[in-house]
Amino acid sequence: QLDSITRQRLLHGDWSVRAAGGIFNWWHRYQEVPALREIAIPIDMAYSEAKHSDSSAWAAWGFDGSRAYLLEADGYQGETPEAERRCAFFAHQYRSRYPTVPVKVLHRHNVAIDRISAQHLRAEARLPVVPVALPTRTAREEVGRIISVHFEGGQALIPEYASWLGPWYELHVAFPAPGTHDDWVE
Repeated sequence: QLDSITRQRLLHGDWSVRAAGGIFNWWHRYQEVPALREIAIPIDMAYSEAKHSDSSAWAAWGFDGSRAYLLEADGYQGETPEAERRCAFFAHQYRSRYPTVPVKVLHRHNVAIDRISAQHLRAEARLPVVPVALPTRTAREEVGRIISVHFEGGQALIPEYASWLGPWYELHVAFPAPGTHDDWVE
């Protein structure tokens, strides 16, 4: 299924349509995953299972030495312990699919819930977990801008097609419009 912007462009010829958020505008895509050197799974855990709160989110990124390839994105709207179980299952699936490629989980060092989840993933799921220091006191829009240049420059690629891609893509093109979440952005 096509996202709303691609649909408008391809089906209606409206190439002037732009994303609501305006930060993530350029996308380089891939059709086949190359040989990978490592896989990183950044996590963004959420406290609340409330309907309109952020979801816990994670994504698998494969690295071939020069580029990053979004392999899959997933998440869970619910309590953190269940999100941790699902994230661990996700990571173990990648360890099984790519048995010779190192797989590690990345967590935001300055976010308490991520540090706690990292401890659980390390101790209970036996996953390698690495802290990542994001700029402190930086608005989420600035973090989005820091990340977006990698997509624009072709260092971060998304799949040409994937059944799970729609929500990930829609979140990025809408970010940081009011009311949007940052589940897979940070």
